[in-house]
Amino acid sequence: MKITNPTDVVELLGMFRIALINNLIDKKEIIKWADSIVLNEDEPNAFFIELSLLGSKSVNDIISFFSEFLGEFHPKTSVHAALGVIYSKFKSGDLSLEKVIYCVDWVCWNTDISEGEKYFMYELEGHYCSVTKYKCGSIEALENNTVQILEVYRYFKIDNYKDWHNLSATIGSKIAMLESHNDEKQAVTLATQENAMLKSQNDEKQVTTIAAQEKKKWWKLW
Repeated sequence: MKITNPTDVVELLGMFRIALINNLIDKKEIIKWADSIVLNEDEPNAFFIELSLLGSKSVNDIISFFSEFLGEFHPKTSVHAALGVIYSKFKSGDLSLEKVIYCVDWVCWNTDISEGEKYFMYELEGHYCSVTKYKCGSIEALENNTVQILEVYRYFKIDNYKDWHNLSATIGSKIAMLESHNDEKQAVTLATQENAMLKSQNDEKQVTTIAAQEKKKWWKLW
């Protein structure tokens, strides 16, 4: 006889809470999920019965219900899964770039994801500000950068919840790969800038040399 215990789905409940806070999921989807457990189990846990009865309540009421059980701490795996939802919705066109940046900002300030992850989140926010506020750079480049960063979490899906823990364990190495790629890009940019500077200096030297030669020719005429 299958009996779902809420302690066995803590990360999923945590993801639901983050998704509700950031308006990434309709409360009806969560109530439907709870209903499924209540209807298909002989002795459903009281937690899911109570959750299934919250359909008429506000989103904030459901968030509070989750927080009473989870506490204020957001499990890291739940955060990764929520970022996976953000990635999927952005790729499908269901989430605007502005909304993505809002969610990323919330994650940075309200969760304990790694400093490496936060670095790229802050980079994304800075890129967005440069493009939208200061008109520096293109929207296309910003969108590509957004996808490149968030695709680290692309394998997190609601229906593969049981794999989340293992998927979350791979995030550190994926962030390290992003950092390496970022260092390579910076090195290429620096090399390009140095080459441009050297070329400019050489051009200036050539101009100076030519000018000096022309001056000598002029003096020889006399």
